[in-house]
Amino acid sequence: MKKLLTILFATILTGTTFGQTENDRFQFLIEQCSSINSENYKCSPYILLAGYIQSLDRTKAIEILKEYAGTNKYEDQIIILTRLLFQGKKNAVLRRPLIGAAGFIGNTGYKDWPSEPIEISNGIPFLITRGYSLGGKAESSLKYLEYCIANGQWTNNNYRIIKSEELKPALNTLLNSKKWQKELTRSEKAFFEEQIDTTSEHLIYQGRLVEIFVEKAIYHSPTNDNFLMRFLIKNISAKLIGVDLTDFRKTIYPNQWGIYTKPYREVVDERAYAPDTMINQAELLKKFKDNSLTIMPPNETLEYYRDWNGGAEKVELKNREDYLIISVAGQLLFTNGADFEDARLLTAAEKNRAVVFDYPINNKTIPEKSLIIGSN
Repeated sequence: MKKLLTILFATILTGTTFGQTENDRFQFLIEQCSSINSENYKCSPYILLAGYIQSLDRTKAIEILKEYAGTNKYEDQIIILTRLLFQGKKNAVLRRPLIGAAGFIGNTGYKDWPSEPIEISNGIPFLITRGYSLGGKAESSLKYLEYCIANGQWTNNNYRIIKSEELKPALNTLLNSKKWQKELTRSEKAFFEEQIDTTSEHLIYQGRLVEIFVEKAIYHSPTNDNFLMRFLIKNISAKLIGVDLTDFRKTIYPNQWGIYTKPYREVVDERAYAPDTMINQAELLKKFKDNSLTIMPPNETLEYYRDWNGGAEKVELKNREDYLIISVAGQLLFTNGADFEDARLLTAAEKNRAVVFDYPINNKTIPEKSLIIGSN
């Protein structure tokens, strides 16, 4: 069941919509997967992508893989996905992709990591190299895919949706591997730790002046019958910033919730307040000079709570096998007296707007004297 949480004006229909094809679904999932050198690699999106491909007819799956490899747009992602999906025939080992000299850690080498650039630990694919150096031209993902199709076979590994509590045991298995020839440094361990998403804060927006997060928790207040969510705004600039929190319609807020069998929305069918496209910068600047905006010092964080989901709408918080997904929407305006930033979520990526909760859901009481922005 899904609920609209506010008075709604603008329809949101994204790449995950009714009547989507296998290609649409594949494109949505592959766009959630980071490249090798982005320093933002996460294991979970690749598991979802590999599991989805395995759910398709084999002929259709290979057709889609070849099509996307041929675009040259997702080279790293297709290379990793190919490593996940194919294995050598009988006792043979597929050769590595010719994409450069790998940068391994812990005094390890190619012989230690036959699935490079990944290592599968407890069914979870960790990126095992910190990058590549290349003097010439890398082998294309299409050429490597065709090599694996011709010389390999479909993997016996069955990639399934995982819960967040499964990630740390897989990480510990990798960190305690006997393959390491020397003890990993703190930064090397952090390299792997950052590949599993176990944080309670979900990044919504990243701009020039601010980053905006929402906590993966449901809050309650003795003075408010609604549930609440906690939003955090971090000033990432070197100057004072003012944010306009005077109109609840012009804040970022929870917009729709639903219970899903998978940790993503296969259909996006919500509506939200249409954001302002014409911003009165002179008025915002006047508010900044008059100290009528909420002021944030450099490198500091401001938090506010936004109510949602009237008290009659009960969201089950106890343990269950599926997922609660809450989408966020809205708009916030910022200025430092000279520069302006318009953080709007109507067209933001699904991975930013959709906040996925594993069960049991973290259930908290709002602290006293918290900033609550109500809808009435």
